[in-house]
Amino acid sequence: MKQGIVIVTWSGGMDSCNLLLHSFYSYHKYPIYIILNDVRNAPTSWVIELRKNYNLFVTTDDSFECGALHAVMEMTDLDEFLLIQDTFEIKNTFFIDQMFEEYVGQSVSFGPNLFHYFGKFRRETLNKLKIPITTTKYDAIQAEKEFIGKEYLGAEEDTLVLFPDFHDANKNNVIEQRWGRANLVLENDYVIKRKGTWDTVSQL
Repeated sequence: MKQGIVIVTWSGGMDSCNLLLHSFYSYHKYPIYIILNDVRNAPTSWVIELRKNYNLFVTTDDSFECGALHAVMEMTDLDEFLLIQDTFEIKNTFFIDQMFEEYVGQSVSFGPNLFHYFGKFRRETLNKLKIPITTTKYDAIQAEKEFIGKEYLGAEEDTLVLFPDFHDANKNNVIEQRWGRANLVLENDYVIKRKGTWDTVSQL
């Protein structure tokens, strides 16, 4: 069984992605793969740095998280992978080892319903489905609800949820200004998620 961590980022995600990568510190237990969307508009020096230090795969258009799923399926031989958006920060890597070692052969959602596309996916299940093509943020949000929340989870017999309280409506969430925008910040003992899209105003 081949397992790995997949980070999805894009041409404008250098600051947030670098923060995420640095938060792993010396963690090397599972390999890190980076899917860089819209590589044509990414800073050349950043692309060179990523290619030198990580397993880097690129797409020419910004195809969001579903583009990363397509890339993993077409460009890697991973059987199971943890998908992480570039707006996360890792506080404690224990949950990664737990996902891969305690729950082999099982999809694992960090919070409810694989929201934020954040969890461990299985190639065997994705092979049964048609991953949608997403070209806009709206497409990606819809795919998160319809494809991930219904089709993928519906195709799995049992998906474990590690932290049911890790969601947008948690009363402990705060708003933070960062990367030139307001972010809804979700945080627990293991990760921080800075979310720029969480309501009808910020979505469009």
